[in-house]
Amino acid sequence: MRAQGFPRWFLNSLLVASATTASVLFFDSLAGYTLARLRFFGKNLVFVLILSTLMVPTEMLVIPWYVMSAERGWTDTYWGLLFPGLMSASESSSCGSSSRPYPRTSSTPPG
Repeated sequence: MRAQGFPRWFLNSLLVASATTASVLFFDSLAGYTLARLRFFGKNLVFVLILSTLMVPTEMLVIPWYVMSAERGWTDTYWGLLFPGLMSASESSSCGSSSRPYPRTSSTPPG
C-alpha cells in the first residue's frame, strides 16, 4: 500500500458514506412517514413487501447487484457503490413506527 493513495481512499469512503447516509435519511423517512400516516389502497401490501425484503440475506444479493451494475456500466463508479444502499427496509419501518404515535392533527410531539 502506498501512503500517497490514503487521502484519496479516505475521501472516497467519506463521499460514499455521506451520500448513502443522506439518501437513507431522506428516502426512508419519506417511506416510513407515508406508510404510518397516510391512508391509501394497498398500503398493507406495500408494507409487507418492504418488510419481506428483510428475509433475504444481503449476501445473496451481492452477485445480482454486481451483474446489474456490470450490465448498466456502473462498475468502477460511485453510482455502483451507492445504489445498493440507497434505501433500507428496516429503517423505513422504524421511521414509520416512530411517527405513528403522534396525533394526526399535530406534526409536533406533545409535551
